[in-house]
Amino acid sequence: NKYDLPDLFLGILFCSDCGSKLYQRRTVKQNENCYVCSSYKKRKPCTMHHTNTNKLTRRVFEYIKYLSEIITSDEENFINSVLSDKIKANNVKITDLDQKLAKDKERSFELKDVFKKLYEDKILGKISDEQFNVLYEIYNKEFVEVERNVSEITNKINTVKNSSLNPSNFITAIKKHQETLCNPDDLTIEIVHELIDKIVVYEAVGKGHSRKQRLDVYWSGIGLIDLSRL
Repeated sequence: NKYDLPDLFLGILFCSDCGSKLYQRRTVKQNENCYVCSSYKKRKPCTMHHTNTNKLTRRVFEYIKYLSEIITSDEENFINSVLSDKIKANNVKITDLDQKLAKDKERSFELKDVFKKLYEDKILGKISDEQFNVLYEIYNKEFVEVERNVSEITNKINTVKNSSLNPSNFITAIKKHQETLCNPDDLTIEIVHELIDKIVVYEAVGKGHSRKQRLDVYWSGIGLIDLSRL
């Protein structure tokens, strides 16, 4: 029965454009099974992001085998590469967030001065109560949004700073399955979900043999890594 086949990637495939999950569309012929964006299936404004189940399984299997070989040949270099890449990526994120935070904080201070000036103008009779209320509502709406941004960005910065990488756990997990993973059919739901947190699927480019589709694989404990640099 086609529906008895395990759904290896259930819950971990995400659309690169709208962020929705991809779900498997099963057919009578197993080799025609595919994953598509759930927003597209619901006729919402997104493209299909079609990815063939068998091809996806083979690609993920090849990634896992490649990482397994890299770790076996030079585990220390793998750990250093992963940690170095993550530290650089985190520093870029923090720099970008710090710039946004500084801009919002500056605007927050400016708006506080605006409020002060509004109250002074009201007291001195330079503006009417009606004018004060209209202007206050406009600036207060912006102030609430800016303060919310400050809070959210601060939380994001703290999350990045406190995010911990654990390559040793990932290495232990991948080593555990080295002997049993000989071909794509050996992949199980348990193995896939133990090694991978999520996979972001991009819309394919080209057709036929020239068709290419980007996949961003976020590995458990180490996140997204550039396999070409290992």
